[in-house]
Amino acid sequence: MVETPESLFRWLDECLVLSFRHCPLHRTFTLVTDYPLRLTSPRSERDFVALVFHEVVDLVRLPGEVSAYRLTVTRYRADEHPGSVVVQGLGAPATKASAGSARRMEIHFGPSFGAVSFGYQSLTARTRGSRIVRTDGRFDYRDIDTGEPFDMYEPFPELDCAPQDA
Repeated sequence: MVETPESLFRWLDECLVLSFRHCPLHRTFTLVTDYPLRLTSPRSERDFVALVFHEVVDLVRLPGEVSAYRLTVTRYRADEHPGSVVVQGLGAPATKASAGSARRMEIHFGPSFGAVSFGYQSLTARTRGSRIVRTDGRFDYRDIDTGEPFDMYEPFPELDCAPQDA
């Protein structure tokens, strides 16, 4: 069980970033990663976490060293880009919170990718456990509770901001 969304922060370093997206329509920033602890069930083979920051303002993309990643400003999905990106730190940056936001967050993805920084009011989290089924050389992910198949790169499709709104 998750005590508070913030309690997830301490285990996020080196977690694989599956996606992030800023949704101006809903004023959210969603970070989806795999997670090293079994939060959902001891039977889970791989857990996933979605952190949803609400009432996001002043999103700034701090570019990294690799030019291909500099084009990624408000959306990223791991299977659409070369290589892997992991969380390499998150927390409050040295700058103060923006007007209209209670807190400020900076999420670092390493020197190649860079970081994002933004103000926000609140944070919620979702978790999903899975079992992995190998079929014809593919790995299929199924929800640990329902058995429903899902896309590993999008374990929380209900959190997506419609592309035309992004």
